[in-house]
Amino acid sequence: MQDILLSVSIPTFNRSQNLEDLLKKMHVLIDSSETPEAIELLITDNNSSDSTSKVVSEFSKNKRKYSFNSFKNNKNLGADVNFAKAIINARGEFVWILSDDDDLESDSIDILFKSLSLNRDIGFCFINYFKDPFRTLTGIRKEGGESVRKETFEEYLKEVFFSDSAIFSCVFKRSLLTEEKLLEHVGEGYLYLYWIQSILDSNPSLIIKKPLMTFVHPGVMETRKNQKKREHANDFYLEAHLGFLRYLSFLSSLDLGLSLRMKIMIYRMSVDENLNQIIYHKITSEVYSFASIKLALSVMSRRFFFSPNFWLIHFPLLILPSFFAIRFEPLRWKYLELRNVVGLIIKKIFSRNKLSRN
Repeated sequence: MQDILLSVSIPTFNRSQNLEDLLKKMHVLIDSSETPEAIELLITDNNSSDSTSKVVSEFSKNKRKYSFNSFKNNKNLGADVNFAKAIINARGEFVWILSDDDDLESDSIDILFKSLSLNRDIGFCFINYFKDPFRTLTGIRKEGGESVRKETFEEYLKEVFFSDSAIFSCVFKRSLLTEEKLLEHVGEGYLYLYWIQSILDSNPSLIIKKPLMTFVHPGVMETRKNQKKREHANDFYLEAHLGFLRYLSFLSSLDLGLSLRMKIMIYRMSVDENLNQIIYHKITSEVYSFASIKLALSVMSRRFFFSPNFWLIHFPLLILPSFFAIRFEPLRWKYLELRNVVGLIIKKIFSRNKLSRN
């Protein structure tokens, strides 16, 4: 039997139409690829109650040159565990986790397979992606060649800088992730970021700069506004942000040897993003959500305990009625514009001083 180099693993739940559309496209892409016999397509169904089982059953009847497997959990195990199952159930040396609504480029399978074949010693591969339907914005810069290797975690961070928070950009070397490691941070949010850090602690990475898929998202503000009755359940977007803060706190607790410059970049990004999420939450909430605010305070205060900005700006906006966030938002954009202008002026001054010295 042909060894499987790449498993394309799709965790899914109650989105049968999305899954059916993706499977049809994946069948064509993999079957027409240069080495389909070394590729596995895998479905991990989180106990869907819609027609997902029927879609998978019908798809399994297709003639194909690649391997196909599917698993259905006995109950809904949650997204984190289902992501882990997408790797545990795979047979490939490398596992690419796709969402069931991703849109792949026609050459994506061949490029990824060739890249992995030439870099089998890596522990992780990041795949760049388009972020808009016009295919102009990308997760990371696409200049500098089709792919690049990085030997350390900091080198990887400099290039990707958390664009890997989109799970469909992640390809893992399966042998480096035990079941215990896969499930270690279940429930904390962004489970796969912990996997990446663990792997890159002692293994090189590959970054494919050529975008291999398109991910179109309407934006956090728009999706929050369109999601009804968020206050009657956990706020998914706020919890996702808090999960990211937990991950950043986890990174801070480790001795990763990151440079001071990188630590400052991460901290500034986390402060800016925290303010964004507080404002998004407040101005799209129809009622005052005590539960969400209590949860947010417990995580944010631990992350930003020594930050004056948090206590002077973030904290009041979080606990006060949304009226204050609505009034503050225009002022924030004016501040950001001013900060950018000042930053450009400072850069020009330093550039001129450098030229004059030379």
